[in-house]
Amino acid sequence: MNIELLLSFQNHSDLQNLDNSLLFTNNKNNLIKIKKMKHQMTILNKMHLILNKLSENNINNIVSEFIDTINYITFEEYNIFLKNVYLKILSEINFITIYLKFLELVNYLYYKIFNYNLDYFIHIIKNKFNYDYLDITYEDIIEDNRINNIILIKNLYEFNMIIEEAYISCENILFTQIKFPSDIYYWKPEINDQTIIKINNMLSNELCFRDKILIESLLTNDTDKSIFYLELKYIINEYINSNDKQNIINFIITNCNDSITKNNFCIYTCKILDDENEKINKILSIFKKNISKYDILNIIKTIKNPNIINYLS
Repeated sequence: MNIELLLSFQNHSDLQNLDNSLLFTNNKNNLIKIKKMKHQMTILNKMHLILNKLSENNINNIVSEFIDTINYITFEEYNIFLKNVYLKILSEINFITIYLKFLELVNYLYYKIFNYNLDYFIHIIKNKFNYDYLDITYEDIIEDNRINNIILIKNLYEFNMIIEEAYISCENILFTQIKFPSDIYYWKPEINDQTIIKINNMLSNELCFRDKILIESLLTNDTDKSIFYLELKYIINEYINSNDKQNIINFIITNCNDSITKNNFCIYTCKILDDENEKINKILSIFKKNISKYDILNIIKTIKNPNIINYLS
């Protein structure tokens, strides 16, 4: 359509007046949409306030408050609630057990009364997983919190909120995908003959340093240790075998950037070497040469461990 044609419409007799019924219908539809949006925003705000109160000691009380405050909601609004619980879990993964207990109770009630279910909740988790590991693209995908999503799947299985087939399918994909090999570490699979074979298959691939030590930790029952500890343990063992101190120096420069990590380096070194004085002295001598005297004094003041003080003095 060109500009001249468009301008000519202003003088067209049939376009001078719009039908009143059409105007009324359009206006009415817009008002309905606005009212619906306002209603959903009100519900959403109430949901946020309720979820923010949730703690380990008040789950039942918060479920009651949710029912009293929110009461009846449409299936669409219930799915909005599910998505917000999902986002809350991803952002506060340390409280996942609390949120899942709350969700389990709320969903039980809404299923019994309105026949609502968790299908949409499972759907967005599945889409996120497929996006992260299978490169399948969806609309409105959440790109962050890849690790927290698999931790959520693991917990859903432990809560009997997803079927075993779905859990096994996710585990198989985590073992075979190559985009993020070390993600299997966060899944913490049960160690048996089959998983040992799968882990060794992963280790036979070319892996970066971090991926390798995290995957190896599954075989050594070290998954309860911090990643900092695991990396340091690996580097110390390498140094003992090769006497090449460069990796230790690189680790100190890269990872010991604050007082906590500097303190941990000293504490973990003693723990890893189990008080083998000569080896500890060698490692901490390298450490001393690569940090400032001010940092050493702070470590001595903070740790107050006579053995470490002796090594650093």
